[in-house]
Amino acid sequence: MSGMIIGDDEGALPLNLDYVFEAGAYAAGAMPLLLAAGVKRIVDDCVSQSIEHRNRRKAEIAEWKALQLRQQEANTEAAALEEAVVASEQRLAALELGGVETRSYDAGDEARRQELSRGHMQLGGQRLSRAEAAAQLDALAEVFQTAPDAFRNAPGDPWDLLERQRQTLAGRLGAGERVDAEDITGLRDVYRDTLSGFLLVVRTHRDWEDALRARIEAALDTALFAEHVISRFDAELSMHAAELGTLRGRLTALCAADEVDAAALGMIERRLGTLRGEIDRDAIAAAQRRGAAEAVTRILGEMGYESIDDFAFERDTPMAVASMRIPGGEIVRAALHQNGQLAFEAVHERPAGADARAPLSITERIHLARQEKKWCADAHELFRRMVAEGFQYRVSFEHDLKEDNVKVVVVETAADVLSGEEEDQARDEDQKKYLG
Repeated sequence: MSGMIIGDDEGALPLNLDYVFEAGAYAAGAMPLLLAAGVKRIVDDCVSQSIEHRNRRKAEIAEWKALQLRQQEANTEAAALEEAVVASEQRLAALELGGVETRSYDAGDEARRQELSRGHMQLGGQRLSRAEAAAQLDALAEVFQTAPDAFRNAPGDPWDLLERQRQTLAGRLGAGERVDAEDITGLRDVYRDTLSGFLLVVRTHRDWEDALRARIEAALDTALFAEHVISRFDAELSMHAAELGTLRGRLTALCAADEVDAAALGMIERRLGTLRGEIDRDAIAAAQRRGAAEAVTRILGEMGYESIDDFAFERDTPMAVASMRIPGGEIVRAALHQNGQLAFEAVHERPAGADARAPLSITERIHLARQEKKWCADAHELFRRMVAEGFQYRVSFEHDLKEDNVKVVVVETAADVLSGEEEDQARDEDQKKYLG
């Protein structure tokens, strides 16, 4: 006969567990844990509710909504700017500089055309007539004037530098100097290359800002998801709440900033990643405890045991305690430790008004011995069924119930069973070891 039984969880989680909740799915590396069906239900429900919490809370954060709006406006402006730059490039490409054949003349201007052609031939195709050069510089000026304001006001004043070069060429022409064709085409090519470089910078900056916003959103998703996981397993995970709140506050501040501090974001991401691993590890352990508690209560209930007090998971409490009445009388008290270990002890039950300190009568001893034997058999059946459900428990210790160690409780209400724990703190060291 056994009045005290200890069940060890052979599937206890290792300290270096790297188990990660992923939006509705489990990390592949975690599957070898072979979670019991009851634990998996708890995990699945936690994941589902945490996703809902994350999405709902993110939609309520004013700073995040403001960041999204700013990014949308910036992307719209960037798209319009890109369109304007491309149009300017196309107009520039349409210019055909340096060839007299690109000019058109009326039939009456044949003499003028021949004069220009002779001048062009005499220059070996390297110099333009003053009229041709002036026309090409004017065409280039028109393209310059269609440049987007963002390019004209870009850091480093690239547009001003190019416009001054054009004006310098026009000034030389006005002073009677000749201008080489390659001076004008060279200016055009430099303008085109500068415009293309500016567009590349615009695209790169837009992509960089989009990437930062995506990183902020991913970090915020992680924080909000973990926030609900902590609330779900408050007894075991409450110690993570303060730091997570601090990190979330820093993320919110980044959302409100005019320019995102990439270095600060990186620090938040690194610490959040570490904290998330700790939370996931502790959450799985907590789910294991709750799954085991649910299984014990349910299976014993199926075996005819009456629940008196359910397992209660509270902060700063090393174990959750439940009490159940054995079919036919007497009580079994169960303790579920933070490490997943289960401990049970049989307790003699007396009716309301009886003296809990009175010695056991012969009748009580006989009845208790019979019920203790039943409990012993039922305990092994309990563990057998738990193992069948996927829990990795085994009976590691059985201790016969000695008469001088029998705990007696007078049951009047459900709360009396828990208060009985405080009334009898003088139990021996063996009992403290296996239940405390």
